[in-house]
Amino acid sequence: MKIIPALRDDLEVTRRPDGQVDVRDPRLLNVFTLDSEYLEVAVHFDGLRGAKEVVEAHRLADKKKIRPKEVKAIAEEMDALLLLDTEEAATATPNMENTSPQPLLGPAPSSHRLRVLPQTPASSAWSCQACGACCHGLVVELTEAEEARIDASLYQDVLDGQGFAYDAFVDPELPAVRVLRQRVEDRHACVFLAEDGRCLVHARQGPESKPDACQIFPYMVVHVPGRTPHLAMRTNCQSMHESWETGAPAEEAIPEVKRLLRTHDSLLIPSLSPWFGKDKSPDQLERLFRKVLRPFAAEGVTPEALAAADIILKGRVSKARPLYGTSLLAYIREESRGPAPVEEGGLKGHLRPVPRSRKALAAMARGEAPSSVRPDVARFLGRQLDLVFHGFGPLNLPDAGIGTVALLLSMEAALHALGPKSTPAKANAAFMGLTAPILENTTHAWPILEAIDPGFTRALRAEYEAALAG
Repeated sequence: MKIIPALRDDLEVTRRPDGQVDVRDPRLLNVFTLDSEYLEVAVHFDGLRGAKEVVEAHRLADKKKIRPKEVKAIAEEMDALLLLDTEEAATATPNMENTSPQPLLGPAPSSHRLRVLPQTPASSAWSCQACGACCHGLVVELTEAEEARIDASLYQDVLDGQGFAYDAFVDPELPAVRVLRQRVEDRHACVFLAEDGRCLVHARQGPESKPDACQIFPYMVVHVPGRTPHLAMRTNCQSMHESWETGAPAEEAIPEVKRLLRTHDSLLIPSLSPWFGKDKSPDQLERLFRKVLRPFAAEGVTPEALAAADIILKGRVSKARPLYGTSLLAYIREESRGPAPVEEGGLKGHLRPVPRSRKALAAMARGEAPSSVRPDVARFLGRQLDLVFHGFGPLNLPDAGIGTVALLLSMEAALHALGPKSTPAKANAAFMGLTAPILENTTHAWPILEAIDPGFTRALRAEYEAALAG
């Protein structure tokens, strides 16, 4: 390009402490992380200059040398990301892969603070193993109060003169929020994570000084209209397999959870939720969930139990199995060709700890039923399913019935990935990786929805597009 198009003026930019910048595209629903030097050059793109004129403007403004070849390379990359003021960017369709299928679980208003003891899951044993896994990669948002109670002067040995929080775009549709800084070079470890896997804030200021999200993890409270609230457990703890039978019962966490919920949001489920398109009350949903879980009660997640649950679901799991494998494999291939949707790493990042995940998806694409796993692995996976349903996990997708089928498909994929000689530790990683698009990051749920009910998914996409256009 002889004349370089101008940088779009509707972009929102936030500088990060690691020298990079987050660029949010509010119209096309993209978020990119770029080197700050790219932006320093791109601010001189005005639609009137060529590469040589940009070099001179950059030299005069920033006193830095850059070659026209480098300017062209930056312009080409930003053009490919639709960040320049071009006809292609002006007419591009918003990136629907960067839009979550909108979980129905939402923050509970203050009137729903925990006032009675919640109902705990039957299989709720868990104790922290100080593995530090939850301190890598998970974004921790901070309120002003949470940020204020951490005394930065006590951590200069690890902060090295930098702050511990910065503004970031977590959701492309929302303004920037304050988040804890991570050490990018150390697998995105929290800046306060010590070498022994423990939290420095916990050690130096006490557990009450940590952010609420860190204190309450992995517990959460789900308010059920007209019913006793549920104390639920998130299942994205990497060392959950080490204490699932011998850890502390959930009841022991209730006092701490009640204290934190004075300031920390709980979750509220709607009074009616769709189950394959038909509205159901929370009571009705619980009965349906228990019916689906019944086959897993004795031996956990086995091929036989999955087949029995599929009968209850009228064969929807086996019907969706081939398209589930095909759709997810295609999604992963598409990610490798361009910027991953919103979350750094995308779906393939979730599946990276599951070595046989692609083979598992390929087996499902061929329509193969899964093989058996060790009894302890099957029981552990069954317990994880229990926890998800107790926390109304299927409501993370817009239809509870589809969410239930999606969970069972992920269990089939886990059995394929694990095989007969696998361990609970590998089962833990497989469960986390394969259920992440349903439970933790529904940004990546689109190919799963398409596999289960293409018509529903087309209608849902049309609804989002209409909302964005309006």
